[in-house]
Amino acid sequence: MFNNIYFALEKLGLTAQKRAIHASFSNTELNQVVFLQRVDGIHAINDGVNLQLICLSTLNDIALKRFIGCRVAIDVVNDRSELNRISGIVTKAEVGASDGALTIYRLTVEDPTALWKQRRNSRVFMNMSALQ
Repeated sequence: MFNNIYFALEKLGLTAQKRAIHASFSNTELNQVVFLQRVDGIHAINDGVNLQLICLSTLNDIALKRFIGCRVAIDVVNDRSELNRISGIVTKAEVGASDGALTIYRLTVEDPTALWKQRRNSRVFMNMSALQ
């Protein structure tokens, strides 16, 4: 069994350098075992980035906690053969189907400001009365 998905794909003649999309994770261990297959998403003014990444891996036991909070940069080749980079943070991770050789991971990537809606500003006042 191949531990590095890029090695397995190179054996089939598919290299990451020749692809129109590529993902780079801040967790370098994930870069070696996760291969970006598809990107769907929306990028809007005053709404930020919301992307769904479909990734493949030869490992079926990657802990989803390793994805959550991980910074990711998606490079997309445009019509002028230039790279456009979209950056964000993984806010949700799900495991999909597995056939024993490949496992599907679905990741939700949002811009860092999307985490503001998760804030908890009332923690400062816990265990205090209204007068305090």
